This record gives sequence, C-alpha cells and structure tokens, in this order.
Amino acid sequence: MKGIGACPGKRNGPVYIFEASVAVPDKKIGALADYIIAFNGAFTPRRVIDARSCIAILARGGGFTCHAASIARELNIPCVVGLGRMFDNLVDGNMATIDGSTGLVEVEK
Repeated sequence: MKGIGACPGKRNGPVYIFEASVAVPDKKIGALADYIIAFNGAFTPRRVIDARSCIAILARGGGFTCHAASIARELNIPCVVGLGRMFDNLVDGNMATIDGSTGLVEVEK
C-alpha cells in the first residue's frame, strides 16, 4: 500500500485499528506499546493519548499537515496518512512494516 509519508522512520509490528466511534478501554491503551495504530476516522484529542503508547501511526485520511501527522512528528514516531480505500486491507493483528519516509506500508496476511 502507498500513502503519504508524514514522519520518517521504519517500524514493524502488529496493527491495532481504532474506529472513530468506539472508545478504547484505558487498560488496552497501555498495552499498545508494541503496536502500529491505525485510525479509521478522526484523530481526536483523546487519540493523542493513545498515540503516545504506539510505535507508529497509520491513517485512512489526512495529508502531510493533518492532526495525526503533526502529532507523530511531535512524538517522533513514523507515520503514514492518506491511505484511503487501501486502509480496508488492514485487519487487527496483521503484521505490517511502515516506512514514514516513503509512505509505503507492507502488510503480512
């Protein structure tokens, strides 16, 4: 998959998908330390807390200056945004490698 590289770096790990309308239990957030988190909706202020625990960020929408990209740069974690329909290829628990410099996302099924 190819999106917009929004913060450089390369990471590999399992994917955890956040749905915009679903609240994530606080105990789950603490367990995201080894996950690439993927946002299937708005990156709200509450999601900034979620992002602090992860190794990388993916987002269905957005561009280089979107909220998810800005937060990733602030936290210095790799980020790829603007995946669009390709986001639908992601499933919770899939292993993925993301390259925030090139925008490439490789998913192992």
